[in-house]
Amino acid sequence: MRDVDLERTRRVPKGSSVYLRGWTLLESPLRIPRAARVTFGNSVREVRLDRLRSDVAESHGEPSLAVCGFALVSSLDALLLGEHDLVLEALDGDGSAYEVARHGFEIVSSRAYVAGKLPVTDEHVAISIDLVHTRHGMTAIDGSVIEATVGETIVIHGWAIDRDARRGASAVYCVVDDEQYAVGNHAVPREDVARALAMPAARRCGFSIRVPTSHLSPGSHTLAVCAVSTDGRCFNVAAVGDVQLAR
Repeated sequence: MRDVDLERTRRVPKGSSVYLRGWTLLESPLRIPRAARVTFGNSVREVRLDRLRSDVAESHGEPSLAVCGFALVSSLDALLLGEHDLVLEALDGDGSAYEVARHGFEIVSSRAYVAGKLPVTDEHVAISIDLVHTRHGMTAIDGSVIEATVGETIVIHGWAIDRDARRGASAVYCVVDDEQYAVGNHAVPREDVARALAMPAARRCGFSIRVPTSHLSPGSHTLAVCAVSTDGRCFNVAAVGDVQLAR
């Protein structure tokens, strides 16, 4: 049993990252696997099943199966142009692996551009990181290392727009070291951005993401923000930078 929430073959711009969400269960007896394994072309990722999927539990009439979902962000930088397979496997406790879904997708050439003061982005979703707030104060994104302390909460502010729909992105996420880490508060009013871009319907394109660091180890980590288009079919990633966590 499976559902990777993909309706048909995707066309993904070269150099981008993708957001994948889904669920998986094993049968005979019906149970939650130990983990899921996702393969993008030649990239293999094992992911925890730690997301609540009440809809799946309700459809099977078994509340204990609710935490069977997963989500991950994966970079496709290493894949060549052309067609590839996305494969979902369920991993049992005894080490067995069962293929439960396979979807084709295509890596296509990315067309990046700069329009006025818009950041360089792909052709669908634009993201801008304005400021990062730590105990040391507000930091502009200028390529310098962001300093923080383990246990504090880093706050990222910015905006994201679906350029085709001319509205704010439908969701934003923080990615730490290539793993989805925190969901942001999107639809924050940004009248200044809407006026500057002449997109009145995008006035709620702002976001803020609170990134707790209590579960991160001291040392260097990479932060990025991911934004999803309004129809959920496109995804773009903007680098926040390197964060140096001290004890």
